Amino acid sequence: MKKYLIIFSLALLVLTAYGCSKHQAVSKTANGSAQQAKEKCKTMYKSTMMPKEVSSKPGKDSMGMDMVPFQVCEQTGQGKGLAPGTVQISSRLQQMYGVTLGTVENRDLKFSVRNDAIIKYDETKLKDINIRFSGWIQKLHADYTGMMVYEGQPLFTIYSPELVSAEQEYLLVVNNPYTSSNKELIRAADQKLRLWNITNKQIAEIKRAGKAYDTLSFYAPFTGYVIEKHVVQGQHVDAGQTLFRIADLSDVWAMVDVYESQIPFVHTGQPVQLHLQSIPGQTIKGRIDYVYPYLDNDTRTVKARVVVPNPGYKIKPDMYGSVLIQDTIGEKLAVPSDAVMNTGTRQVVFVYRGDGYFEPHTVKLGEHADKYYVVLSGLKAGDRVVTNPVFLIDAESNLSEASGAMGSMPGMDGGSKKEIQDSKFKTQKESQDSKFKTQKETQDSKTTEKKKKSAPSDQDNSMPGMKM
Repeated sequence: MKKYLIIFSLALLVLTAYGCSKHQAVSKTANGSAQQAKEKCKTMYKSTMMPKEVSSKPGKDSMGMDMVPFQVCEQTGQGKGLAPGTVQISSRLQQMYGVTLGTVENRDLKFSVRNDAIIKYDETKLKDINIRFSGWIQKLHADYTGMMVYEGQPLFTIYSPELVSAEQEYLLVVNNPYTSSNKELIRAADQKLRLWNITNKQIAEIKRAGKAYDTLSFYAPFTGYVIEKHVVQGQHVDAGQTLFRIADLSDVWAMVDVYESQIPFVHTGQPVQLHLQSIPGQTIKGRIDYVYPYLDNDTRTVKARVVVPNPGYKIKPDMYGSVLIQDTIGEKLAVPSDAVMNTGTRQVVFVYRGDGYFEPHTVKLGEHADKYYVVLSGLKAGDRVVTNPVFLIDAESNLSEASGAMGSMPGMDGGSKKEIQDSKFKTQKESQDSKFKTQKETQDSKTTEKKKKSAPSDQDNSMPGMKM
């Protein structure tokens, strides 16, 4: 009885050990299958210069360069349900690429316009000095272009018979007892002199002296610079002729070219910061007082006019500078501009989905401000997006999409092993043929040499009289 009990115990122990080992094998097989299912990958080959050239077998691309292998894994587990072109990149490759992420979030954006500007005269402070009667310039006081003249400073002295006649008429009306009480006549004579730009002080002097002056001086109407001079001393001038142009430089205009995309952010009343090369380190403040209503057909820009105070006349017309104009857009959902890839037909942003997955999103964007784009659609607040290097992620995405398309083609899925075997067989066959051909050529060469060596002795033996 004891003997049977021992045999039964040994049998039970053996069965238990077998069951455990079977369970472990099944578990190991299941885990291996799960791991294999999770990492179901295949080797593809891509061009290093043409990212969209992908093949299931090794070879050369269209540029004659060797294609390099890469792994394409099917999206399983978390990767299921992601958009086409989604790519998984390991943490090691992310470090190698230098992948950085940014966040889509609501931001208070300001649009900045930084454009070139050129200084011009304030057109409202230009004045032409002309003459309304003919005569001769007796004395030219403002005798060179660029001269600064002050308000009330004499510009020239003129002699004119017409002016002398008008003075005499005025004195005749004023001093004649029969007409001195006629206010209408006195007013008409006085008005004629005023219309010829004779000042009240000069008219009063003529009346006080009781005689006509042969010459009269004309004075600067305001302080400024003579920027044009069209007369010399002694010259005869006619009525309506322009003698000088004077510019008041207490204020100047900065003319700014505004591009079409910037027009919505530039408007009248905006403060402007002006920087000039001739005045380094100094910010000059101005204000936009007019935006021109038409576009320059050559430059495709609109002119904005900035009024700039010019104390000390340090700012000179035709100087070049740059301006900064800022406009507040408000709080908007924004994405970093570095994250946006413009393909020409659409704008793409790669969103990080975790576990190394990067999913391409086609987005619709608005204004570009402060290194951010306003998001109109395609993203939501809190999305983590790739900001660097977007082009490498895009290349990987194109490869993934291309390989996925190739995998769906007949003969491209599950047939890679057969193609590789066929390629190996073909290569071995070509190698054997080449080896056989080389051996045959070597053997033929040896045979030819033997024939050449034996040919002279045969010839000597065949010729009569040549035996030794």
